[in-house]
Amino acid sequence: MTVANVLFLESPAGVGFSYASKSFDYTMGDKQTAKDSYTFLINWLERFPEYKTRDFFITGESYAGHYVPQLASLILSQNKNTNRTIINLRGIAVKHFDPCSSDYVLSYLNRAEVQEALHARNTSWEHCSGFDWTDSPITILPTINQLIANGISVWIYSGDIDGMIPVTSTRYSVNKLKLPVETAWRPWYYNKEVGGYVVGYKGVVLTTVRGAGHTVPSYQSERALVMISSFLQGKLPPSFTE
Repeated sequence: MTVANVLFLESPAGVGFSYASKSFDYTMGDKQTAKDSYTFLINWLERFPEYKTRDFFITGESYAGHYVPQLASLILSQNKNTNRTIINLRGIAVKHFDPCSSDYVLSYLNRAEVQEALHARNTSWEHCSGFDWTDSPITILPTINQLIANGISVWIYSGDIDGMIPVTSTRYSVNKLKLPVETAWRPWYYNKEVGGYVVGYKGVVLTTVRGAGHTVPSYQSERALVMISSFLQGKLPPSFTE
């Protein structure tokens, strides 16, 4: 099933195959990460201009609950400069497995032929790297409010068995936005089974994915596809009657 063109970005510098040529570039923070990601996107679109007119959505999981809204906010700000490439930002989705999957990924991405195929430099790939992090806001909710005010579609999704960022914690955070409910909390379905639950607020959709942990697609790939497809189409995940 073809849903979208996907561009994967390892961020910040030093994560995965990404690297910087100068050591001081590894002193990172939320703001610098957003700036670097924006610079990458602009340069990528200049290199592949056929994608400039496409609708653009940003998704992420875990600490990308900071990265994604802040990058979206920076895009909105920079789009006001008509002399620059305009990024057609339409929406964001933020996440606020197989226990051996990390081992599989580590082994696969450290194979020489895989690194060559990805045009990555010959290096030792690892999941996380230590950084001197310079800034991290206590809350990202004001940025979420800014995006809502600018008409950006905001989805927050959560695996219902996520022990790192539980659904309850996510609901408490969303409730602090004090948004009116447009669609009451209800189940959504895939393959005649409950795929998760969803509630539609004015400006934000909060959805869960049943049977998924912290990295949702690693646990429930098909349900995750239904969820992300609904996000891209601008509609809630399907009810039982659809």
